[in-house]
Amino acid sequence: ILYVEGKNRNPRIDDLQISLFDSAIDDQLISEWLKNNRLEQSEINSRTEEIMVGLNCSTDTLKLSDEIVSLHAAVISKEIRNIMKSTDFNSGSILLSKYCPSSEKDIYSATKIRTPDIESIKINNASYWEVRINVNIKERMFQLLEDNKPDETGGVLLGRINPKNKVIHITRLIPASLDSHSTPYSFVRGTEGVTKTVKEINNLTGGRIEYVGEWHTHPSGGSKMSSTDHDAVNKIRKYLDPVNYPTFLLIVTPNKLHPYLYGPRL
Repeated sequence: ILYVEGKNRNPRIDDLQISLFDSAIDDQLISEWLKNNRLEQSEINSRTEEIMVGLNCSTDTLKLSDEIVSLHAAVISKEIRNIMKSTDFNSGSILLSKYCPSSEKDIYSATKIRTPDIESIKINNASYWEVRINVNIKERMFQLLEDNKPDETGGVLLGRINPKNKVIHITRLIPASLDSHSTPYSFVRGTEGVTKTVKEINNLTGGRIEYVGEWHTHPSGGSKMSSTDHDAVNKIRKYLDPVNYPTFLLIVTPNKLHPYLYGPRL
């Protein structure tokens, strides 16, 4: 894997890694890699690395022969050379070099994934925390606001929370389920199919992409939390505070995102 940051470090390395984790939802090979890694970590109770890698070429953790290492190294070094020659390289990307000797077709392949820009937003009530959201997800929220107004709408946010670096990465959203209730002044998220979807995505990504919070729209504007919003946060905290997980809420107005964070790990 080769991570290439975009112009002005947008996207940066942690954004690219989270994007790769998210791609496991649609890529079976990446999914199997993450699921196998999760199993290996649980077996040895590893807490030192998010993704285990070999310490050096002589350790048991690096199960690759010299010629396979050389194959991947040659492809990656060629890509680095191309990047250095480029004069207009702005977007971030991920290069995946894959060798599958058991496959009758596509024994070797190299795939480049272009990654969208990331918008960084400071959290309203905890400015030392940062939200980093895929701009495509942001635009989809604005579109859902337009499609559903004058009623509010909302749903669930997926991604990853890094409490050490105080960063919330948002990679996907789940829109309002069919049993949600919407009016021009309130939104009550339903639950039909939501838990199942979150669990499926968490499994496909080896536990790397998970539930991070809730989102809903204020079509008429208004960035502040309503009394209904505060009540919803208090209900969610009853479940998340005991497991030391923060409660995150994102309010979407017609031209801006307004994040709020409550609970432990702040």
